[in-house]
Amino acid sequence: EVPVEVKREEEMMRRVGRELRGSEREENDGEVRMERRSFSIDGVLARSRRIVIRGGAGSGKTTLSRWIAVRSANASFESPLEGWNNTTPFLIPLRECVKEGIGFPAPEDFLKYSAPNVSGMMPQGWVHEQLESGQAVVLVDGVDELPREQRETMLEKLMELVKLYPASRYLIASRPAAVKGEEWQTWGKWIAQENFDDALLQAMSPTQVESFIYHWHDALAKSVMDEEEKKAIQERLFWEIISRMM
Repeated sequence: EVPVEVKREEEMMRRVGRELRGSEREENDGEVRMERRSFSIDGVLARSRRIVIRGGAGSGKTTLSRWIAVRSANASFESPLEGWNNTTPFLIPLRECVKEGIGFPAPEDFLKYSAPNVSGMMPQGWVHEQLESGQAVVLVDGVDELPREQRETMLEKLMELVKLYPASRYLIASRPAAVKGEEWQTWGKWIAQENFDDALLQAMSPTQVESFIYHWHDALAKSVMDEEEKKAIQERLFWEIISRMM
């Protein structure tokens, strides 16, 4: 069963439009140039199997990764992402890996982080089968959580994974400072060679912020059975909106 807080987060991603800013290749009379444009998250996911998502602290990178994982596990993607409904998500929170002294887990340990309740129930080699078939969605969250001295080793393991299983989908999330191509040249060259789309998660507009607040409280209220608690949530929402208008 999906935890309430995850359901609430993925509901927010569905209801509040978010955008990514990235580069699009344009060719005109033999001249190729890259144009910076804004795209919907759905649009980027629909057209690309390899994406690097950059965003500041609290911008929603982890929420986006969890939203994709929940939708993939439930096969509940809507248009234009119906093609993602036959996928198997593997969410790798690098923060947890660091706590355990692991820079990047081996495929056979992916379930330990993405689905610990069933990790011991799957047959041997199952994760590799998902990766080889192209059904896997590998969600690497928090490159910036790795100490600098561990990032090169992590990248080597990630490079090997993509080389062995090129048909799978990959989404890597990080704060911008940790994945600057000019400072980490190996990283910059690799994502270019492997045709990763490099995108920046845009900040929410004031309208989106208000929508987020409303839908967050609405989703929370739906998960609460006690009527008194629901009234308290509604009252907090009212005063929150009032304070934003003053």
